[in-house]
Amino acid sequence: MGLNFLKLLPVIVGFFLFLAGLLAWRQQLLDKRKFEVAEQVLVTYAKVAEALRVLRERNPYAGSSEWIAAQRPENNYRHYLARRDWMYRIPENKLEAFEAIYKELSPAEVLATVYLATPVVAKLVGLRIAFMQVKKASRDLMSIHPSRDVDPERWDDDPIPETDYDDSDDPMTPEEELALEKEQFPIRFVGPIKDYPDTITAKIAQDQMELHRLCQPYTDINPYSFLCRLCLSLFPRLNLFRR
Repeated sequence: MGLNFLKLLPVIVGFFLFLAGLLAWRQQLLDKRKFEVAEQVLVTYAKVAEALRVLRERNPYAGSSEWIAAQRPENNYRHYLARRDWMYRIPENKLEAFEAIYKELSPAEVLATVYLATPVVAKLVGLRIAFMQVKKASRDLMSIHPSRDVDPERWDDDPIPETDYDDSDDPMTPEEELALEKEQFPIRFVGPIKDYPDTITAKIAQDQMELHRLCQPYTDINPYSFLCRLCLSLFPRLNLFRR
């Protein structure tokens, strides 16, 4: 019995070495794929965040007069409303440039869902929510009727001209419009302005730091960490550090 076991020992050892090599190869491929996905997630987040910052920049004054004149405002109210549209709208060229980068976000979300952790996906979704908030802020700010209580920053110090606008047709009161302006103004534009703190940039910067922390285990090339994951792969149900 003992002699037979000694004869089979090289076969048993060889089998376990083959199994260990197979598991190491599998773990190496999985680690490599997770590293690539984590790298893609970090780069995509940085690119979309920067593109969103550019999208939120204020529209230049250059060309405003020509654009407003092209709207053919028939009275003072329409002229001032056109000025407001110029200030708060998102130009088509900037939106197209943003969407060219923004389309990379969905593939990154799918890969992060498959290979990484749920909190990583949540940070990417946060960028999508921020973009939707910016678009909504632009629409809301353009829909507010100009009044002396709204528009925190004038283009000039001239008083708002008299208008033929009937306040009775306004679905919101001036107080409600002012509250909406204070809520949406810091979302539409990047950078703090007077009493309107930038609520988007700080959140994106904080999420980006957190994303780096969440992706750090996937980009860790420490060999001891690899050996630990390899050993734990032998007992997946006991692996408390599964990713």
